[in-house]
Amino acid sequence: MDVPLVLMRVANHLEHTFVPHLDCSDLPGRDGDEATKRSRALAAFCVSSLTGVDEIEAAKCVVDGYGDQGIDAVFFHNEANRLYIVQSKWRQNGRSSVGTDDCSKFLRGVRLLVAADFASFNSKLQPRSAEITDALSRSDVEVILVLACSSQPDLPADTKSDIDAFLAFQNGAIDVDIFKFEWFNLSRVYASISSQSHIGHIRFQIGLSQWGTIIPRLVDQNLCRRRPRSRGRSLLSADQGWTGHD
Repeated sequence: MDVPLVLMRVANHLEHTFVPHLDCSDLPGRDGDEATKRSRALAAFCVSSLTGVDEIEAAKCVVDGYGDQGIDAVFFHNEANRLYIVQSKWRQNGRSSVGTDDCSKFLRGVRLLVAADFASFNSKLQPRSAEITDALSRSDVEVILVLACSSQPDLPADTKSDIDAFLAFQNGAIDVDIFKFEWFNLSRVYASISSQSHIGHIRFQIGLSQWGTIIPRLVDQNLCRRRPRSRGRSLLSADQGWTGHD
């Protein structure tokens, strides 16, 4: 099957940067595990991209697995007072988006978190129930819902409608955006990876005028010790001189 080069580059970045730090102990080497690892890595990537945390910290928040209730990662960014809830999908063909079934499962999982109903969640998420409940109960915390997919098409209209309806219900009561939404398609993922890879390769030129060189010179150290103290302080030591340049 032909795979777009851009998708291969994204896969390579995820596998080298995030997969080594993921908990994949529940994947016993079955066919399709590669796609599952990339999907988990994509969830961690979104958290890292949105919050600035490193790949190790981002990988710790991945809860994907049996009993995840459609939620692949949860991260509370204490500095920004934001709770991120993520669902990610790896599409090897780079064409299929997030359908209504996946979105409905995700929103159902979010509703369980809001209701503090953790009984049906897996062992990766349950230990974090107190942290999640505390974040959701605070009036200064925003909740960011994140959908991510390794495909280029936008969200289908029905999926968008489901997201909009959820946001309208949660935010409409007092007209405050407690819940917000972020969408990562292939373009956004690749743009973020590309921008990160260019950090450290910035080159620029500057022009200098009226510059000079500090050069050592021989002085009588006895004279230096006996001379009266100046009211000002020189930037040059006693054994240095200044040579000006145009």
